[in-house]
Amino acid sequence: MIAKVHQIFPTVVYQNNLSVDKESILSALRNNNHIPVNYGTGEMEGKILLHKDPDLEDFFDVIVNEVGEYLDCFHILKSEYLIAVTKSWASTSGNGNFVPMHHHSCAHLTFIYYVDLESPVDPIWFCVDKNPNECFGDQFKSSWRKNEFNANEVYFKVSIGDLFIFPGSLAHFTAPLKGDVGKKRLSIAGDILLLNTKMDVEQGLMPPNYWKVF
Repeated sequence: MIAKVHQIFPTVVYQNNLSVDKESILSALRNNNHIPVNYGTGEMEGKILLHKDPDLEDFFDVIVNEVGEYLDCFHILKSEYLIAVTKSWASTSGNGNFVPMHHHSCAHLTFIYYVDLESPVDPIWFCVDKNPNECFGDQFKSSWRKNEFNANEVYFKVSIGDLFIFPGSLAHFTAPLKGDVGKKRLSIAGDILLLNTKMDVEQGLMPPNYWKVF
């Protein structure tokens, strides 16, 4: 009998290369003071409202449509939710300035869109604290070769126009491959909440207009 190895409960990272007007996006970022002054994120400078910029409205319409495609991976209809972009910002990294490992605790979903890149490019990495296949802590440090069963980290190479959508709880960072430090990159990131469209459900999050804040 031939043994079977089943991969169950995979984590979905959605990737697509968007057909959008990159030059108009770049123009809006530059002219409307969205790009951080130094390397880092617009969050650190309070520039977190790109989704409210009329010059970027078409771009965010595309992002919302792509969230619908992400939900389709789970056979969930986009119409089940109001898709709320709660925060969005520009980020610059590269030239030895890396994005440290972090997750987005205030988001159901997170997206990253790569506006402009200079080759070589640091890839984006995703990681988990503990691989569910480990029998005990740090067991896989002794693995003689990494594969999809024993890895705690995985990376994806990125190109201009690439969009990634993934759970906000999934830790991610940037780092070079084999010391090949990437040059400057400009991206847009954002946090998304999925709000219920119905009132007769127990799970999920109700829209803020139903809340009473004390």
